[in-house]
Amino acid sequence: MLGDAACAIYSYGMYDVPAFKEEDFMLSKKNYVSRLTFDLKSYTSPRGKTERYTTTWKEADKKLKDIFFNNQTSKKGFFKRRIPENILAIENQLEKAKSIYTFIQNHYSWNEKYWNSEDEKVKDAFEDRSGSAGEINLSLFNALEAADLEAELVILSTRNHGLPTTLYPVIFDFNYVVIKTTINGKEYYLDATDKFSPFGQVPLRTLNGQARVINFKKESNWVVLQPKTKSSINTSAKLKLNENGNFVGNLLTRRIGYIAQNQREKLSILGKNNYIKEFEEDNSNIEVDSYEVHFKDNLEKPLQEIFEVTIFMNDELTQKARINPFFFNRLKENPFKLKERNYPVDFGFAKSSTFTLSLEVPDTYKVTQLPEQMAISLPNNSGTFLLKTVNKGNVVNVITRFSLNKKTYSSEEYFSLKEFFKRIVIAESSYIIIEKK
Repeated sequence: MLGDAACAIYSYGMYDVPAFKEEDFMLSKKNYVSRLTFDLKSYTSPRGKTERYTTTWKEADKKLKDIFFNNQTSKKGFFKRRIPENILAIENQLEKAKSIYTFIQNHYSWNEKYWNSEDEKVKDAFEDRSGSAGEINLSLFNALEAADLEAELVILSTRNHGLPTTLYPVIFDFNYVVIKTTINGKEYYLDATDKFSPFGQVPLRTLNGQARVINFKKESNWVVLQPKTKSSINTSAKLKLNENGNFVGNLLTRRIGYIAQNQREKLSILGKNNYIKEFEEDNSNIEVDSYEVHFKDNLEKPLQEIFEVTIFMNDELTQKARINPFFFNRLKENPFKLKERNYPVDFGFAKSSTFTLSLEVPDTYKVTQLPEQMAISLPNNSGTFLLKTVNKGNVVNVITRFSLNKKTYSSEEYFSLKEFFKRIVIAESSYIIIEKK
């Protein structure tokens, strides 16, 4: 007969907990909602046998290899037989790593699952040409090792999963794995699930605080994944206002980083015709006369688009007309509306945009009013906005430059950020006024 087990009952309470109000640009709300969490330290069976769970990171690293990776990190031979010989023969290590990354990236279709833990099977996934993020990136790990390139596993928690605990190991905090390779002393972080991610740029979902590099030969360590480059969009428009009251001309855009990655994915999903259709629906006063795209499939290059457009004015071209010159990517609404925000604003990555417009009005009109010039910045130069206008004869040039120089802003910076965006909305709601001579 088994004896009684000792037990303890704990009671917890919380009071004066402020209400949590969600807003744009935040990580998982689990990070901010007031709560108590527990992790099982050990279990003692009625027969007195005690099973201890992970207590140190050294023990956690061992369990990760056996349990979470399901012994899928030792398939070097399998992939050596399946990587094309011309890739394995590349002498330049960086070029070889890029070729292997592209090979795995194009071989698989991601099933949008993150990590199946004990169900990961890279051989089956390779044959099926489909797999989870774990299977695809473990395949990349094995393929890099098969090519005699250094590879390490990096475990992390995605942005929608919550920030991982770093003080002590909680294995189930982690739901994703990417790969680190070091070539000629330079570190690269890789994720082959996204067909639009260039070599060295991990998807936005993985940028979530600290990640842990798992090294089975020496002590593991923490890293913070960073974007490969600062993301930006540069837009240049050259338009002429004709006597019919329509603007005709061209629009050029150049995108880099995550902004380019997102646009490439959109282009791939929609196709050219549907992409133009959606562009015209989003910009109801614009008609696309022709369109071409450059470097759509060359992920190492900026994505470039060229539109020939006709833009129809909201006001008739009579004795006097007003023109809002911010035709593209105008900020129409402040995304920050809370009186108080008690958690950080997280944009995911630093970003910038430039808009340049050259607008020619008919000789029969004169420009009588321009948007007010403006230059504002956030504290410590963490963000800037510039609006500049120049009128020479019948040509008006408008330039705006916008930059967020860091990805995360603290709750103490919220009011400055809110006011910053408010003033941008006001600036981009202003008009050029022309009158008939």
